[in-house]
Amino acid sequence: MAQNLIADLSLLPEEPLLMDIRIVIPNSTCVERAARWITETFSRRWARQFQASATHLPPRCWIALKDEQIVGFAGWDGTAPGLFGPMGVSRQERGKGIGKALLLACLWDMAKFGYKYAIIWRAGPIEFYAKAVGAVSVPTFLKQVA
Repeated sequence: MAQNLIADLSLLPEEPLLMDIRIVIPNSTCVERAARWITETFSRRWARQFQASATHLPPRCWIALKDEQIVGFAGWDGTAPGLFGPMGVSRQERGKGIGKALLLACLWDMAKFGYKYAIIWRAGPIEFYAKAVGAVSVPTFLKQVA
């Protein structure tokens, strides 16, 4: 079940190195290509949120390329300020560190823009975010700081 998580951006690990994958900020042509891929692979709603994150200057989204083919995407501030998401990786490329690399690229960006925390909106699977960046549920976080 999806729920909102929060990640402390001061506790981020280093960005992982991937051997055959490039994590890049897309140019305008690539944003359109990515939006088509996201619609076909995931949903039109996610594609619209990704496109919204790309309208910022600089863009607030990243894509993963393998042999110049899109295999993943992530964005932030596309739904609302301070929100990470959506993010997706093609089924055949899951479990190879691509999701973590995309997540960290976005969260490092958010930290550079002055955010202290990121809300990971409607996160799932929760265990992935907890392991990757120590994210916890918003209610758990509020108990910790109270």
